[in-house]
Amino acid sequence: MKRPHTGVARSETFNTLLPHGRPSHDEPRPSTANSLSAKQSRFSFLSRRGSPAAPVPALAADSDLLEQLEKERKLRAKAEERARMVDSEIEELSVTLFSQANEMVASERKARAKLEARVEQLEKKDKEKVGRLERLEAAVSRIDRVKALLAAPTPAPVLAPMPKKN
Repeated sequence: MKRPHTGVARSETFNTLLPHGRPSHDEPRPSTANSLSAKQSRFSFLSRRGSPAAPVPALAADSDLLEQLEKERKLRAKAEERARMVDSEIEELSVTLFSQANEMVASERKARAKLEARVEQLEKKDKEKVGRLERLEAAVSRIDRVKALLAAPTPAPVLAPMPKKN
């Protein structure tokens, strides 16, 4: 595709981009962010802020507003102080509560350990008593057998006649 000819030689196109190569129409250029006027206006708020404002006469409404503002500030300060006190009290109560809970858990663990030791001791005694009872029952059984042997009628011994004495 062939480009249309603009009337400027290809070697001269660069010159048309240069400021001296363009025809000047003496029209003011629009300001850009880098122009001097933009820089001045961009920072002009600093110079305005530094200048003292003209004193404005205080009106009755202004003094009322200032009084209300001061009252609100005092009320806010009191409310914030109360909030700090409540937060502090909540913190103290939380610490106390958790401390007491930990103590309760520890005492319950000790009591449980003591009870478990007591149960173990009683189970040991129970086993000893069961063993003794078994031995006593065995002894009673032996005694009953001996009594039965002793109580059984024994056949009368056949006595042989005794020789006569002369």
